[in-house]
Amino acid sequence: MATKLEAIVEGFGLSEEEARAMLIDAGEDPDEECPELMGSAVLSLAGTALKGFQDAMYRKTFGEVLESAQGRGACVNCKQEVHNGPEGEKGAVYSNLGWKEYSISGVCETCFDAMFREPEEDDDDAA
Repeated sequence: MATKLEAIVEGFGLSEEEARAMLIDAGEDPDEECPELMGSAVLSLAGTALKGFQDAMYRKTFGEVLESAQGRGACVNCKQEVHNGPEGEKGAVYSNLGWKEYSISGVCETCFDAMFREPEEDDDDAA
């Protein structure tokens, strides 16, 4: 009989350390035995572990989980209410792709653009 840890390691090729951390973050006991944990059951367990990992990363990075910010209609980064608005305004979304990104990441378009802006080159470095 395999443990949850063994099932995740074998099913997804993760290291034991990675799999153990994911399971613990998801509130699962890595050493719990799980009879006949195959196929969709492994995927379900992995999904639970990944969600726990995502929540832990959001808490560490933004101080709250994605669903909490989206439930308030706020940007997980700037904490402002998300709304149609001009580029550069906190909480603003100004394109259809911006709304799609907010639905995925919980980050308003202004914050997303700032996070992924190409660094500007200094004139001295270009010479």
